[in-house]
Amino acid sequence: FVNSIIIEVKIENPPENFELNLYLKPTIDIGDTRTSLNTDTTNGRRLQVSYVCARYEPEQASWERDCKTVYNTARPADGVLCLCSHNTSFAVLMSAEEIDPGYS
Repeated sequence: FVNSIIIEVKIENPPENFELNLYLKPTIDIGDTRTSLNTDTTNGRRLQVSYVCARYEPEQASWERDCKTVYNTARPADGVLCLCSHNTSFAVLMSAEEIDPGYS
C-alpha cells in the first residue's frame, strides 16, 4: 500500500557512491510499535505494521524494497528518511510483517 506522495528523481551523471536522502511524510500514521502490533484472533498470528521505502520498477510494474528506511518507531508520523542509490520513482509503503510469536 503506497502511503506517501510518489517522487521521481533523475540525476544526470551521478557520482560514484551516489545516495539520495529523501525525507517523506506518510499520509497514514501507523502509530508507534505498541499500537501497530495486531493479533489475528482466528489463527493467533501477530502482525507488525511498518513503513518501508521502495522504488518503482516500471518493467516489472512492482515496488522494489532496496532502499534503506529510517524512522523513529516511537513517533513514526514525524516522517521517514529513504536512503537510495539510484534514480527512479520513490514512495513510502505500509508493510505488514508476521512476527515470530516468541519475540512479540
